[in-house]
Amino acid sequence: IEATYATAGVQRFAIWSHSSTPHVAKQLTAGGYLPDEVTYVMAMDLDTITTPDGPELDLVEPDFNEFLRINGLSPMFNSLPATADAAVYVARVEDHHAAALMSYEHEGDCGIFNVATLDFARRRGLGTKLTAHALERARERGCTTASLQSTEMGQSIYEKVGFQHIGAYTEYVQS
Repeated sequence: IEATYATAGVQRFAIWSHSSTPHVAKQLTAGGYLPDEVTYVMAMDLDTITTPDGPELDLVEPDFNEFLRINGLSPMFNSLPATADAAVYVARVEDHHAAALMSYEHEGDCGIFNVATLDFARRRGLGTKLTAHALERARERGCTTASLQSTEMGQSIYEKVGFQHIGAYTEYVQS
């Protein structure tokens, strides 16, 4: 891996190791890499969606640029090709765009990506309701499962709609 990155001129990179491969984690640590971040792999059957109590969703017309802004992502991502398998959801609070997520459907699975709620609208259940809404739409289009990777902060959002833990990835960085 190091040689490949060096050939490409990349000096800083991370390597991910799944919780099912402890031997890889051991090799990375022995090679001088340090654990940096953990993301949790979660999945669910869409027949078990729980729509929690919370605010009524005030959805706006899907807007990829607004999705990028709410997530703090670079506008360069707007050059990604549009696909019918991807959907963007944006919700507002008090006439201000406040939360967004993207879903991507592939072979009956709905992947959930970049769920974000702006600071002024947090702790109201908006991210949870928006996630449940996206999953319900995916189920209507024929998806039977959903999957995602979550930070520690987001786990409770996903557990409330029915996601369960199935593993974790640890990101290792050079010391």
